[in-house]
Amino acid sequence: MSLGKRVRERRTQKGMTQQRLADEVKMAQATIWRIEAGIIKQLKSEALKRLAQVLGVRTDYLVGSVDKPTADDVIDSDSTAGRVFRDFDTLTKAEQEEVENFVRFVLERRQDKENQ
Repeated sequence: MSLGKRVRERRTQKGMTQQRLADEVKMAQATIWRIEAGIIKQLKSEALKRLAQVLGVRTDYLVGSVDKPTADDVIDSDSTAGRVFRDFDTLTKAEQEEVENFVRFVLERRQDKENQ
C-alpha cells in the first residue's frame, strides 16, 4: 500500500478531515490531498514524523516497511484504547473473553452494515 493510501486510511479511521490533519501537522490541505492522491510520494523526515505522530503510527508504517500499525501505535494514539489495553490484564479470564466477544460483535456488525 502506498504512502498516500496509508495516510488516507489512518486519517479516515481517526475521523479526521484533510483540513484537520493539515492543521495538526502544519501543512496545507492541498499538500495532504496531493499525498493521498499519490502525487507526492516521499516526504522530508520531519514532515513524515509529524504525520505519523498525528495519525498515531510509526513512520515505518507510513512508508511501507511494516504492513500494519502495531498495538503500541494504537495505545499511544488513542487514550481510550490505551486505558482498555493497560487494564486488560487486570481482568479475569472470563472478563477478557467478554471483551473479546464484544469486539467481535462490533466488527461483525460493522461488516454487516458495509455489506448492505
